[in-house]
Amino acid sequence: DRTYLGMGCTNPYQPPGYIDPESDGKSICRKQHRCTICERGIVMQDSLSFLAMRRAELEASRRRMSMTAWLRAAEYQIEQDKLLATLAQFDPGANERATEHWRREIKEGRHFPLEWEGEHDIG
Repeated sequence: DRTYLGMGCTNPYQPPGYIDPESDGKSICRKQHRCTICERGIVMQDSLSFLAMRRAELEASRRRMSMTAWLRAAEYQIEQDKLLATLAQFDPGANERATEHWRREIKEGRHFPLEWEGEHDIG
């Protein structure tokens, strides 16, 4: 099973409280876009495209927000910083190509950035 970021998780039913404070321990983590800031996230060799997608999503969200709103939502900046550090583990050229692909997909309306966290029902 993979997360929204194409990563694995050592325990998706028991996310740390700072990641998913509403977790009941019976449902899968609802914050699957925050894996890069979670110590339980596992980066895979084939996670690059998904991580690059999230980078492009955060960039698009940042463009739509005022600087004040972005800074008040400190979690976005933390996520972006950790995401960039995670992406630095990959080949720089492949990283940029993957990110540029997702930037284009968003710009041309074929992909819509994740705007809110949803409920996940795996039942």
